[in-house]
Amino acid sequence: MKAPWASVLLLILCSTTVLGLGGKLAAPSLGYRSDLDASRKEEIQKVLKFMKDDLSFIEGRFINQFSNQRFGGTSAQVSRFIGLLKGVGLWEVDVQFRDFGEQDSAFSLDQDSSKDHLRLIINSGRSDFLLKDFAPYLPPPRLPRSDLPKAESDASPNWRQPSGSETNRTPSVEVPRR
Repeated sequence: MKAPWASVLLLILCSTTVLGLGGKLAAPSLGYRSDLDASRKEEIQKVLKFMKDDLSFIEGRFINQFSNQRFGGTSAQVSRFIGLLKGVGLWEVDVQFRDFGEQDSAFSLDQDSSKDHLRLIINSGRSDFLLKDFAPYLPPPRLPRSDLPKAESDASPNWRQPSGSETNRTPSVEVPRR
């Protein structure tokens, strides 16, 4: 009778070790290094207070050092939250946009607490969110293809390469005929 219980206990202990510790988060959280100075920790506590008081915590999960949280709120609250995170200066904050297919979530926050990186994904499908609300956090626009310089073969006979620049082409080599 002892063998089956020992096997079950061994299976449970091994699965926890292999799969890692995980579960649901009861409240918003942020991971940070313990060796930070007091002023930096105070700034982080202000961000956590904002997360608890001003945003609507929908759900959160973690497994080992990875966490994922979903929040509700207005575009102004989300924009202020991003500003607070960036203001701490501890994390690299990566802002992305994705349609969640629902209207409750304002954003999700992903963190690997072993790194100083946060990924904040804003629900672009929310009917009350406008892109202009998040203008400070948008990447710079790319040049349209028509504004790029033309290749030499496409250029007119009078076209000259600007001095100091080279074309991004491999020179052709002619093979002598026999």
